Amino acid sequence: MPIEVQPSINLRSKSLRSFRDRYDAEVCVRTYLTGFKDEGWLINIPLYAISRIADALKGRRPS
Repeated sequence: MPIEVQPSINLRSKSLRSFRDRYDAEVCVRTYLTGFKDEGWLINIPLYAISRIADALKGRRPS
């Protein structure tokens, strides 16, 4: 499962989207500085909650 770490609030994930399109990844994870957001194919997790990735992924199957 791909995990991208964004050091700033700029959330353009060209490389993550390219990976998803190329390898048909069902779920991707991005950690960054703002709050939690589930966009279906992309789960955004705040950096302060990175230890909770497993909880955010419960019930999902990675490709």
